[in-house]
Amino acid sequence: HAKHALQMQLRQERDFMDNVLENAGVIILVLNKEGAIIRFNKKAEEFTGYSASEVIGKPYFWKHFLIEDEKEKVVGYFQEMLYVHQTRYHENYWVSRLGEKRLFHWTNTRLSDEKDEMQYVVAIGNDITERKQNEETIKHLAFYDPLTQLPNRRLLRDRITKAMAMSKRTHYYGALMFLDLDNFKSLNDTYGHTLGDLLLMEAANRIKYCVRETDSVARFGGDEFIVLLTEINSNIDEAYHQARLVADKVRHVLAQPYIMQHHQDDGSTLTVTHECTSSVGIALFKGHDISQDELLRKADSAMYEAKKAGRNQVSFYM
Repeated sequence: HAKHALQMQLRQERDFMDNVLENAGVIILVLNKEGAIIRFNKKAEEFTGYSASEVIGKPYFWKHFLIEDEKEKVVGYFQEMLYVHQTRYHENYWVSRLGEKRLFHWTNTRLSDEKDEMQYVVAIGNDITERKQNEETIKHLAFYDPLTQLPNRRLLRDRITKAMAMSKRTHYYGALMFLDLDNFKSLNDTYGHTLGDLLLMEAANRIKYCVRETDSVARFGGDEFIVLLTEINSNIDEAYHQARLVADKVRHVLAQPYIMQHHQDDGSTLTVTHECTSSVGIALFKGHDISQDELLRKADSAMYEAKKAGRNQVSFYM
């Protein structure tokens, strides 16, 4: 009688655990030592669109679940479990039957026999797609200007540090350009910040168009922009010449008229054409010959010289 009662208790406990496993709010897979799926809970069925009966016996790294680029990595994670005793964590994408791709954080726990040989792996998958996107958004806000989507001062400083280190290794000159829009304030004063913002966004795009992928364009604040040119040339005269060419190109594209739509209080739309030239100051650098602050100060000083010379000019710090 006692034996029967114990069997009943064990069965009830097993049924209870089965129920927990099946109805958990996370994906739970049980894999055998060959990496085949032997348990596939409801949450896994819901996300993937595959029933447990279609999946049981298929490998953990079944081609329909994974994106091709991650397959090798995932196989590696499973093979690690054969030798590693502690719980392992990793992230990879899972793809549903309809092609929806979500990022999951996996907790992999090894179940061993009395000889300590792995028999099963319990893999618990948590969907972290939204959390990851939120983290990326927060990171983006910390390093990019929300209006123009250009790097902000914080990211610019990091890029200058890297550019100086690269310049030290290669002995190539880099250049920092400080740009200020000449008659931006008059647009803001006449039509307000909405049009001013449109012009800044357009100016940002025009500047980006003038530089290489390896260069950086940042918004320094207000209507001031910075262009960081990396690895121009090892010859100082040639470096001046190349920097001058880029500056003239930028100055030329920024001087083209800006055509914008202004929505007025009475509901009508006014087309505004505004001309806005720029003054550009340039300071060259090589390695860590000067500090970042000194470099910015020199480029800023050269920009004021360009303003004094009548605006729509390029000036070098000499």
